[in-house]
Amino acid sequence: MINKIDLLNKIAKFERFTWHPKTDDFSKVNIVFGYNGSGKTAISNVFRLFSKQIDNQSDLLFQELSNDSSSIAEITFNGTKVKYGTNIDKKDIYVFNSDFIADHVYDGTIANIKEFDSSVVTQEQLKNPKISQLENKIDKLKKDNESKNKQKELLDDKFKEMRNELSKELNEKISGTRFHHVNIPDTAITKKEGEVRRQLNGVFSDYEISEKQEELKNDITKLKDFKFDTIKINLDSSKETILKDISETSRKKVGKKLDNLAAVNFKRFSLNEWFEDGLTLLKDDFVQNNKICPLCNSNIRNDLDNLIKD
Repeated sequence: MINKIDLLNKIAKFERFTWHPKTDDFSKVNIVFGYNGSGKTAISNVFRLFSKQIDNQSDLLFQELSNDSSSIAEITFNGTKVKYGTNIDKKDIYVFNSDFIADHVYDGTIANIKEFDSSVVTQEQLKNPKISQLENKIDKLKKDNESKNKQKELLDDKFKEMRNELSKELNEKISGTRFHHVNIPDTAITKKEGEVRRQLNGVFSDYEISEKQEELKNDITKLKDFKFDTIKINLDSSKETILKDISETSRKKVGKKLDNLAAVNFKRFSLNEWFEDGLTLLKDDFVQNNKICPLCNSNIRNDLDNLIKD
């Protein structure tokens, strides 16, 4: 680190400059202020004299800075005083000024772009790794924050849409009401939409019941006062009528069965012929289609095939 400029004797604008004893040494960051032509660039070029970056051109630069043979440039570097022109150990000093631009980019008339010396480090190389790591984290956090802000905007819009829809529904269910000052909650809601909807419907239902409570009371009172006429039933005559209807129905069905059987030409000469007649009845289309006994009308669906087979 450059501590101070000890002596500039007949260097550029400086006739004889010495470091004042009461002046503090340079710190890590320093600002040099002066009007144009006051020697700011000359001071930066003095630093270049001691840089490894211009080993082959330092003598030429010193000639440009010198006013005569008595010119001296002397600085203190890391506590050691060094004088240009003596056998000194050049330092890693990097100077970016107008001369650097003229040498490497543009000299005011033509472009002079060329590769920097291989020993010149880039800005990335000069960065502190920890600072670079922090900058990367900051960039990532900024991007995450932008992404979350966009998501928040979408959620805000969706929330407002839902709030307006529910407010409209609330006003339809309960006239003259609105959702007021309802904002997105700070904490996450664990209830599912269906559960909340059921609860809301329950509230609406309770409100409707409460509105009709007085009307319901009046209806209950009317029911209490309502008198039904007594219905008298003569059980004896009813029983006779019911049994008569059953007997008449059974008689008609049995008669119909007999009429159907009478149309069949039974042999009835022997026991075998009797069985043959029975088999004929079982094979009748009516019995086959309906699976019922032609005599008793019972269900023989499960036994019909076996009866015919046997």
